[in-house]
Amino acid sequence: MQNLLAARERVESLLKESFESMVADEHGWFIVVNGVVVRVRVRQHEDPPPGATAVPTIWIETGLLQGVSKSPELLDALNELNAGVAMGRLYWSERVVMFSASMLAENVAAIELRLTIGLAAAIFAESSRLQDAFGGERPYG
Repeated sequence: MQNLLAARERVESLLKESFESMVADEHGWFIVVNGVVVRVRVRQHEDPPPGATAVPTIWIETGLLQGVSKSPELLDALNELNAGVAMGRLYWSERVVMFSASMLAENVAAIELRLTIGLAAAIFAESSRLQDAFGGERPYG
C-alpha cells in the first residue's frame, strides 16, 4: 500500500507541473482540464491474478458522448477507431462512449501523462463525428 501512496503523490506532482488546471476530488480522482475534462486515478488491484504482482497503475478516462444507444454499427465504429489508437481504447458502457488509457505508475514520465491526456482531448475533439452518426450529447459542451 505504501507503493500506492508514493505513486499517487508522484503522479499528482507530475500533473501539477504539467497542467495549470488540476484538482483532486473527494473520490481519489485528479481532474485535469485540457480542452476537455480528463479524470486521472492511481490505483492498485487488491487481489491480482495468480502469478501477477499488484503494482500501482494510472487510469485516465474521459466521457465522449452520453445517452448513446448500443448498436452493432456503433461498436464497429469504435473498433475502427481503436485500430488507430495505440495508447488507449474507446468503448461503450451504460449509454456512454468513453476513452480510457492505463499505464504503470511507478516510473511514468511527465511526457507520457501529457501525451495521453492530450490524446484524450484530441479524441474528444473528434467525437463530433460519432455524435453525428449515433446521437448522444457531448458531456462538456
